[in-house]
Amino acid sequence: MKPIVVDVSGESSSGKSGLLLLCSSVWGSPKDYIGSFNVTKVAVERRSAFLSSYPQILDDSNGVNDTKMIQTMIYHL
Repeated sequence: MKPIVVDVSGESSSGKSGLLLLCSSVWGSPKDYIGSFNVTKVAVERRSAFLSSYPQILDDSNGVNDTKMIQTMIYHL
């Protein structure tokens, strides 16, 4: 199956993080399962390999160090 990328965006305090908590509760403890965009590309690749076929859920793209990283990360995954 080809990778699927879902981007949930909207205004602040509109329930995006709550939606991620709800979705991630299917695969584990939501607070432990959800990652952050404030990581390196290598960390994202390693986490993706570790999770194998499970989804990688990242929250709050405003915390990313380099905005171009998001584009290259999606392309590589």
